[in-house]
Amino acid sequence: MVFPCLCLALACACQSPTQDNTDQRPQVTVLLSWNGLGDMGLNDMVYESLRAMQVSSSDSYCPDIALVLATPTDSAQLESMCEEWFSDCSDSRKRLLILVETAYAGILEQHPAWRNQGNSKVAIFNQTTDDPGICSITYSNYGVYYELGLLLSAWNQAAPGWGLMERFQPGKAAIVCANREDESLQTASQAVLDAVAAADGPQTDVFYLSERTGTGYGMADSVFNLSYRLDKQDYGFVVPLCGGSQMGMLRYTRENVYKGTFNICCADSDLSQYSNAVVCSTCLNTGQEIVQFIQDWNDDALADIHYRQDSGDGDISLAIPEAYRNYFSQTLGLDLDQLHRQALEAEQQFLNR
Repeated sequence: MVFPCLCLALACACQSPTQDNTDQRPQVTVLLSWNGLGDMGLNDMVYESLRAMQVSSSDSYCPDIALVLATPTDSAQLESMCEEWFSDCSDSRKRLLILVETAYAGILEQHPAWRNQGNSKVAIFNQTTDDPGICSITYSNYGVYYELGLLLSAWNQAAPGWGLMERFQPGKAAIVCANREDESLQTASQAVLDAVAAADGPQTDVFYLSERTGTGYGMADSVFNLSYRLDKQDYGFVVPLCGGSQMGMLRYTRENVYKGTFNICCADSDLSQYSNAVVCSTCLNTGQEIVQFIQDWNDDALADIHYRQDSGDGDISLAIPEAYRNYFSQTLGLDLDQLHRQALEAEQQFLNR
């Protein structure tokens, strides 16, 4: 089997997830999510963090490992990649397989034998599991999206319609999810809805781009068209939870900047440079989280095979451009620190349910 992948350690194309068996360095294979590099989201963050790890001059930060990145094109190729990787588990070489896409957890459920074996370990990203044979790297995004919901509510109460043209009054907000199934999307959208309900916030509607798990992240053209419809329906604020698809929304706001459009909170990373309509962004330092897991694994220092980060750990935050931050705090008198503390409390309650 031959499939395309990127090998950062060797800076060349590679032919399989197991790489060269003559190379006895610890090997880390990372299977990125379906939409590949250039998604302006999770895949790009993971890639940049791993690249930084490889080029770092610090020996303690850059372990001597062979690093392989690949993106399955469909579920059949994902199964073939995993089957080939697990077929080499008898090798004494230290190996780690990281499945970045949440939906990839299903392949492990279908194959009970695909578990940690000897020096070979498998880790699923952002999928909760208590399976002792699978490592997990998870984060809670509930707090940061609850904070966003509180901000929307406080802003709309202080300046009905979010201070935009009269056609946006009373305030209406929309959440655009890539699909109905992915756990992180469900948590994020529910957090916004919970906060809006608790703070007597604006009407908030949820839209879905796809019905199937793992899809809806590469539909920028569809989101551009949806943005037109949301604009015509007088939605004043939109939260795109759809990975690279949100680029279609950013394009729409740029092309209609002179007539005014809805405001946006981008997901995963700060994309305020792409549009003046971006009021804030949820920044998830997920790439660094994976790097830390790799370092601890390489150093045999995994205190727990189930890693978890929460909003209070500082790796997940709501990034607000300075101009908007001044507008919220100075013009409208909003206490952003108080909103953040409320969100952290709500997240702890959510995690303790």
